[in-house]
Amino acid sequence: MTQRTPRIDVHAHMMEREAAAAGVPHSVVTAFGARKMPPAAPGSAQEMAERAGFDPATHIEMLDRLGLDAEVVSNMTVMQGTSWAEPAVEDEINTRVNDEIARWVSEHPTRIVGSFTLPLQSHDASVRELDRCTGELGMRVLQIPAAVHGTNLAWHAATAVLLFAVCRRLTGARWRSFLVAAVFALHPLRVESVAWAAERKDVLSVFFGVLTLWAYARYVDRPVGASADVDAAASRGHGQ
Repeated sequence: MTQRTPRIDVHAHMMEREAAAAGVPHSVVTAFGARKMPPAAPGSAQEMAERAGFDPATHIEMLDRLGLDAEVVSNMTVMQGTSWAEPAVEDEINTRVNDEIARWVSEHPTRIVGSFTLPLQSHDASVRELDRCTGELGMRVLQIPAAVHGTNLAWHAATAVLLFAVCRRLTGARWRSFLVAAVFALHPLRVESVAWAAERKDVLSVFFGVLTLWAYARYVDRPVGASADVDAAASRGHGQ
């Protein structure tokens, strides 16, 4: 008899109430505190996601409905990220979340595989939590948080400045160009890419796309004589 390969969801998230309350104001869902978390409408996908995030029994119901054998549960770092916190606060939040995931696993050991996060702003705290999670809690899956603000933020800021320069060069309108660049810099769809390490490709592609517009604007603004000289040089090169 052929043994069936287990069906495992490796991308399931959970939340811990105090960690979520602390992290949401610093997350992309609130534009890093620029707006409040919108309330979930009854029966909406947001309501179901929030209920499932705090309730392991709902996860088990979803696994049964989808015909899955198990899932790997990880911290929803998009909403509970800790890169904003002081090291001691980050350590406390990570401990709280890891303990909650361990509780989920203890209640459903054959259906839920737990992963853990580390307070990466402190080397000593990270080593201590690593030992605790792999020893006392018995976890074997490490989740590296996806919030990498510094480098992505630098690229995003450079893109916003470059966009302002491009718009001003093409239109000559200083304040309208500034408004366009400001909307770009603060728009949630753009801010979201800044917050995720996996979206570095999006941040970079936009930067080089705007840089291409800048290069084109410089090209079309060249004096007519300069353009003719370049064309003549190209013609001589082909002739040789």
